[in-house]
Amino acid sequence: MSHFIGIDVAKATLQVYIPQGQVDLEFANTTSGLHKLYKTLKLSIKSRFKSWFWCMNQRGVIQGL
Repeated sequence: MSHFIGIDVAKATLQVYIPQGQVDLEFANTTSGLHKLYKTLKLSIKSRFKSWFWCMNQRGVIQGL
């Protein structure tokens, strides 16, 4: 079974979605927010992190194309 975590990266926030369990979370895009994200995921994910696929997407328009 594949496991996915989607993270939408904005300047101020990280919007995290875990399809398994339909969990939708938001964290500050700061060092403190990243620590909270890690702790939350470590507690909520029962399997090892390396078996998960992490998808990250930057919000906004990509300039220079």
